[in-house]
Amino acid sequence: MDDFFEFLSFEGTVISVANADEQCCTQRITVRNDDNSVVNFIATPNTYFVDHIQVNPGMRVTGWYSANAPAPLIYPPQYTAIAMAESLSWRSVKIDRFDDNLISYDGTLRLILSPYTIIETQNGQLYYCKLAGHVLAVQYTATTRSIPAQTVPERITVLCVDEPQ
Repeated sequence: MDDFFEFLSFEGTVISVANADEQCCTQRITVRNDDNSVVNFIATPNTYFVDHIQVNPGMRVTGWYSANAPAPLIYPPQYTAIAMAESLSWRSVKIDRFDDNLISYDGTLRLILSPYTIIETQNGQLYYCKLAGHVLAVQYTATTRSIPAQTVPERITVLCVDEPQ
């Protein structure tokens, strides 16, 4: 798998949302996890919000960012968010690149497509091209207990992101 890019996530409760630039096109979303660690996510116009959620204080979310991207050495850590999703007990979301066998680059999830799997672009248009090599936002509810886990996703959103962010 050439050009390996690792995506990391941070889950917690939103404690504040504020503008991060003068044009009000970028937001700083501050999230605190159960261990009281805090992260600032910078949500740019390119950040994908799963289900087009509007993030508000008190909401439980997961934010994904590139481990390869430079990050300022400040506290709390600040990362450019590639994607954000509301954390829901009945649904899982995986952000990663997938190979030709639709196995995530981290080797933890294999996608089994069905005719009912919705495959779309970030702006909601149907996607008809190859999925391999693209960053995908995969929404699913159940997996097998195999290694890698297998799932029939309900929705796959192709994120057209360039590395690093």
